[in-house]
Amino acid sequence: MFEGIKVWWHVRKLRSGDAEEREHAAERLGELRGARAVEPLIKVLGNDEPYIRYYSTEALVKIGEPAVEPLIKALEEGDSRVRYGAARALGKMGDARATEPLIKTLGDADRNLRISAVEALGTIGDERAIGPLSEMLGDADSTVRRNATLALGKIKYVRAVEPLIRALDDEDADVRTYAALALEKLKNVRAVEPLIKSLGDGTYWVRIHVVGALGQIKDVRGVEPLIRTLGDKDADVRMNATLALGGIGEQAVGPLIKALDNGDASVRWNAAKALEEIGEPAVVKLVEAAKEPEKKHLVRTISGILKEINEKAKWKPHDFGCRETEILPVKKVPKEFERLALKDVPKAKVA
Repeated sequence: MFEGIKVWWHVRKLRSGDAEEREHAAERLGELRGARAVEPLIKVLGNDEPYIRYYSTEALVKIGEPAVEPLIKALEEGDSRVRYGAARALGKMGDARATEPLIKTLGDADRNLRISAVEALGTIGDERAIGPLSEMLGDADSTVRRNATLALGKIKYVRAVEPLIRALDDEDADVRTYAALALEKLKNVRAVEPLIKSLGDGTYWVRIHVVGALGQIKDVRGVEPLIRTLGDKDADVRMNATLALGGIGEQAVGPLIKALDNGDASVRWNAAKALEEIGEPAVVKLVEAAKEPEKKHLVRTISGILKEINEKAKWKPHDFGCRETEILPVKKVPKEFERLALKDVPKAKVA
């Protein structure tokens, strides 16, 4: 009974002339979760004050199930601002019943509604939205296209791979970036060759995320192109390529050792860092390379890499009862690793 009175009281406060009172009323109605507040809150989605719209949206999300059908109705019949707010609320609620109504709004003339509907469909994650969202990659508005790429990445179905690959050629750099980010999440090998092509993109932040996607997919076809990227003119791209190669692991070891002899100093330095990142799986091939006569000039470089790998194997951070900056020694280094450590590498002659 008292809860009902509280709901009634705060619904009245939604009509207050004081903006702060309206905001507080919307927030409290979300906490009370009263179904009687749904319709009044939906009306407030069209308010001029952004904070009131925000609290009303959050309140409807908290109320949950009783608000779904009224929000779907508002999405189809309300004014543009109410429809926009309804789409946002339905997306946050994640109810699959909203999928088809949201798909219908994708052709609306209001760009804000299209943006909101695209975001909502990505959050809901229903496979039925893949086709319609793929079509939105051809929308005239670049923000709609950006959000469509992000939405397809969130849905994480294989059917989304091909449209995202096409988005790598979009005229808008942010769309290309989001396409690479989405493909990084999907980790599908069909994207490898298109991503390799995109390593030559003229925008450095696109290249950064293309590198990240190849690192996550971990396909051997990406190794040589990533090694070439170690010489990229942008330091962040080089760093991410180093990490990507380190993440690919043992498959990248041979080509990385070869890159230690590259004519570009940046490639050589980053190749060494990538081998350090790979760690123990690189040791055998590094020791073998150091013993090859034709790689005699690389002995000092390889010795340095092995030293770093050895140090990382001996020491590691622990998270039990110590500060983040504190490190404690591992009790024992594996014997097979110790046998292959620096003592097995010929000493370099100091010039």
